[in-house]
Amino acid sequence: MALAYNTIDADGHILEPLDLWDNYIDPGFRERRPRFVIDENGKERLSVEGKLLGNPRGIGSLGSVGVRQGDVKLDTLKYAEGKKGGFDPHARIIDMDLDGIDAAFLYPSLGLFAGAVADPELAAAMCRAYNRWLTDYCKPYPERLFGVAMLPMQSVDLAIDEFSIGFHEGATTAMPTVGVDRFEGDRAARHMISHTMEMMLAAMAVIWGGVVDRHPRLRVAFLESGGGWMAPWLDRMDRHFDDYGFNETAPKMRPSELFQRNCWISFEPVESSIAVLADYIGPHKIMWATDYPHQDGFFPGAPQMVRDRLGPLSAAAKHQVMAGGAMGFYALQ
Repeated sequence: MALAYNTIDADGHILEPLDLWDNYIDPGFRERRPRFVIDENGKERLSVEGKLLGNPRGIGSLGSVGVRQGDVKLDTLKYAEGKKGGFDPHARIIDMDLDGIDAAFLYPSLGLFAGAVADPELAAAMCRAYNRWLTDYCKPYPERLFGVAMLPMQSVDLAIDEFSIGFHEGATTAMPTVGVDRFEGDRAARHMISHTMEMMLAAMAVIWGGVVDRHPRLRVAFLESGGGWMAPWLDRMDRHFDDYGFNETAPKMRPSELFQRNCWISFEPVESSIAVLADYIGPHKIMWATDYPHQDGFFPGAPQMVRDRLGPLSAAAKHQVMAGGAMGFYALQ
């Protein structure tokens, strides 16, 4: 009997074992594989091509869910001490059951740094190794754990064989992020910018830039950047679509219609605008996520946080937000 999906985490993360690339990378790239190192400040980092990747304060934050609500102190965990469910699928299922989550779609943690690797062939080898490991991680629970393939962003041709698409927030200081130079001393401001403003630009490129106009079957999701910005951003694009003084570069179809046909948006569990936006852009176009086990993630209690904010919606609309939107984007039957 197929599992009934009523609560789906659209964007969780795993924690890669530190020997992942030792064990899974193609032999021809073994000498150039990512390596776990301790930097000159005593912080845990990932070393690739002579570059140190990851947060200068160390990569332990990737598994320190609980920092947000004060249950874990910031920058106190070593990477290997991170949330067990990030490394172990059996432990993850226990945590999912605690929250009543039926299924989770899983993205990388250390693997998010691969975008800063210069050599496309090495980046592709890192992705292949990660995807092999991720398959093994998800294998014990094929109806509940769904791995999202990691792709080499350096080369379209190299990405095609393992293709899926979703836009995720910026993940490493080795890659440029719009606007953060204006708030160098404010971590909170940089976090707000690096997630939301980067994703607004991605939405602009994909929708106004005509990508989904040219590829009507493409499914695109905007993840881990909040969701409340999407409605006014679509209004802004529509406003310029209708303005003959600006629309010489407009797509053929109205931006809000392109979103309805091709796109989805994920909300954080604490966003109070979700019910209003569900009514405005459609509950079937909305997802939610835990970001487990990252330090700014929501565990335990994320599904209830979302439900508490969906009060005025119908039961059918609530189901779309809690599960239907994710099922539509990920084509989960």
